[in-house]
Amino acid sequence: MSDEKPIGNSEWLGEFNLLLEDRVNCDSAQCLNEAVFFSKTNCCESVMLACTPCMIEAGKSLELMIKRQDGIKCSNCNKVVPARGWLSIPNRLALDTTN
Repeated sequence: MSDEKPIGNSEWLGEFNLLLEDRVNCDSAQCLNEAVFFSKTNCCESVMLACTPCMIEAGKSLELMIKRQDGIKCSNCNKVVPARGWLSIPNRLALDTTN
């Protein structure tokens, strides 16, 4: 038998005591933290990846923009859209797929 590592789904990887692990950085400028949340935009369905502090800050900024009835210019599609409903509820990234 060769020393090659098997490739398969997370259940199959568990049989061989292997861990499938992808880590991504936070999308915020100059933030070096690992992303643990993702949210989708409603204009172009791009995804924002963020660490906990940056996601909290994004939520606060969005709340303020909603109160002021500001629009958001999306950096991905360049559309100007209402702040309300622009970003989906944050979801936790599944960093460990062996469970």
